[in-house]
Amino acid sequence: MAHPKQSTLDRLRVKQLPQITNPSDALELFQEAFSKGNIPLMICKFDPSMSMCVDEPNGKRRISFVKVEGQTLTILVMFVVVGLRDGTLCFNIGYAVPPSHQGQGIAKMAVENAIIEMKNGIGRPFYVEAIVGLDNPTSQRVANTTISEHATTITDDVSGLPALLYLRRVD
Repeated sequence: MAHPKQSTLDRLRVKQLPQITNPSDALELFQEAFSKGNIPLMICKFDPSMSMCVDEPNGKRRISFVKVEGQTLTILVMFVVVGLRDGTLCFNIGYAVPPSHQGQGIAKMAVENAIIEMKNGIGRPFYVEAIVGLDNPTSQRVANTTISEHATTITDDVSGLPALLYLRRVD
């Protein structure tokens, strides 16, 4: 029996299933902030059709790369420092393309170009890791092409769900 002070809505509320972090959520928030003029962008050196910004939400450095058409972000590629791997800096990468621009190969090209920008900007070796859900074949294809052809099955720390870890050392 439900607690007498609970509302009907609370009693009917279904527990949300855990999910692997979805960069599309970040794309929506980034688009909203960009539309309001709240994101200062710098033109990239290697690929001037891309822009970047650096911030530290939650105390972790994030480097974001975007392509813009008018006032619309057509791709978001984010790198977040996750620590060291074998004594070398490691970034987690996330990428998202709005539905209107999906299926055009934008993600693969932007991820590759963002990694080149990172390599030129950092000036030392680093790792890039992509953690992709087993239920996300599109992101798996992007990671397989841009990060590594080999993936390791892991349990995602955030959601507890099985995922694929793609890892690449950039020298």
